Amino acid sequence: MLYAMDPGIVVADGPLVIDWLADQTPDTWHAVATTWNYGYGSEPLRWILSQDACDKGTAAHVFLVEGTSHWLWDLRVNPSLFGDETHLCRFVLDRWDEYETGVLKPTVPVSDSADRKIAKMVQEPPFKDTPLSEIAAYQGSRQAISDFTSMDGKIVLSMERWRKDKGGPHAG
Repeated sequence: MLYAMDPGIVVADGPLVIDWLADQTPDTWHAVATTWNYGYGSEPLRWILSQDACDKGTAAHVFLVEGTSHWLWDLRVNPSLFGDETHLCRFVLDRWDEYETGVLKPTVPVSDSADRKIAKMVQEPPFKDTPLSEIAAYQGSRQAISDFTSMDGKIVLSMERWRKDKGGPHAG
């Protein structure tokens, strides 16, 4: 059976996702956040980002996905969007100094062009006194280690864990 077709890979779905996340580690939160499909909502991401134990790498990843794909550029056209404290990017900006650790690597690179634009943005309001430049420059020192990931709004076994459980090719 193919990995993606195996119903046994699903460990949490729908309203059970956040309850399941509550029993997991920051590494698993990172693995889930870096693979989350935003088409299935952002509540699991918001829950992860609201935890003080959330790693800065996870927060930076979510910010970079949302921020460098549209939010930062939308703000240049409509600065009032910065007032939306519920937006994930604003949430990360406001909580950045509350995250307890900073070891996990975000998986979104910042392009040279975006880096130059961000360097200009932090010179003036609304970003002048925010951690935007720190978030954009954040690197982390290691990848997350987890047996789980996300797929189509569900928490699933990672392919590596599935292979190990099945005893198939490349099993660990």
